[in-house]
Amino acid sequence: MASEHTDPAFHSKKVCDAINEDLKKPKSERKYHMLQIMTKHDGLPLLRMLELNIPKSVHFSISSLGGTKYEPGVMKMDDLMDRIEKFIKDGKLKPQTTTVRIDPIIPGVTNMEDVAHIMDRVSKMGIRSIKISIMDSYGYNESAKKRGVTDNMSRLGYNFDEYYSKYQAKETTYDKYRNVERKAGEWYYSQDAKPEVMSELYQKVDELAQKYGVFCTTCGEKPNTSYQFKKLSFAQGCLNATGVASVLGVKKEDVEAATEVGNQRPGKCNCLNCKSDVLAYDDTCNSQCAYCYARHGSKVAMKYYNEDGTLKDNEFTRTSEKQEQPKPDVKGFDVESWSKKEGWSEEYFYKKVAPRLHEAWQVEYELISHATGRENSGK
Repeated sequence: MASEHTDPAFHSKKVCDAINEDLKKPKSERKYHMLQIMTKHDGLPLLRMLELNIPKSVHFSISSLGGTKYEPGVMKMDDLMDRIEKFIKDGKLKPQTTTVRIDPIIPGVTNMEDVAHIMDRVSKMGIRSIKISIMDSYGYNESAKKRGVTDNMSRLGYNFDEYYSKYQAKETTYDKYRNVERKAGEWYYSQDAKPEVMSELYQKVDELAQKYGVFCTTCGEKPNTSYQFKKLSFAQGCLNATGVASVLGVKKEDVEAATEVGNQRPGKCNCLNCKSDVLAYDDTCNSQCAYCYARHGSKVAMKYYNEDGTLKDNEFTRTSEKQEQPKPDVKGFDVESWSKKEGWSEEYFYKKVAPRLHEAWQVEYELISHATGRENSGK
């Protein structure tokens, strides 16, 4: 994994350096045999990782909340999907090894029409793998509460009481390290949303998956319902045998045998136990997602948009190293004539003059004949 605790797009050079250094070793001594990238961003940082000479898969996290108060440092969903589509058309990204994560779905916030829109767009790009999760409260014990998710979301007006079960601890309990797990008399939220909330969301996702011809999985979540899902399966880790086999071009059974799939990581994570992160846990992230449990975000959110709502021009919004930038609107202006008279190239005009055209003027002089008092026509 490039990282599952921070966004590798902010540290693409570090990821690329680590992989390239590892590739210098004999194959039998390498630490990394494939790379899985999980990100909310793309642009040039992602492109550089895509160009690494190692088998890879990409998970794009598109919650539909980019650019909102919940994800202030994330691109809006259609802007992000535009760039994903461009990478696929350019042959930089394979839809067969790409997963879109609608992650997390926030009960009461996420609009299911947006979920439908995401599935519709990416399915037309050839992407069939969708991963979903429903937001964890991180309010279920003292350690989880310190991550600040419930505080952050509550400050934004989110009502946990409506979607998560609340209970009072009857006695003080301790974890295996003898730290206080729950205090007697303190109130806590369930980690998962209420069963009826989750069941309703799962059914809606399953219906949409059938409509758009995609297949959805969860990472660790399991349903508390007897409903028979057709296009949604559960507890399929981010790094699973099926996905690894697809990237490496081998049989799923061979991956399971090599990674001891039965000895997966504890808790809600159902990933293969061979998973390791290239980046460190404390590498910062500028996404500033309110629901993030990692608590290592930068104090400054990534700024994608200008005051007028247009996208900024930076490496996260470009899809090629030498991307041609849109020319300023100079409708009705004779750019070629002006440039020739000044001895400029048209490129110089667009770059230096056009942005300040309302301040510019051009003065022309003509020679007067002293003999005739008439303009010198050159004849």
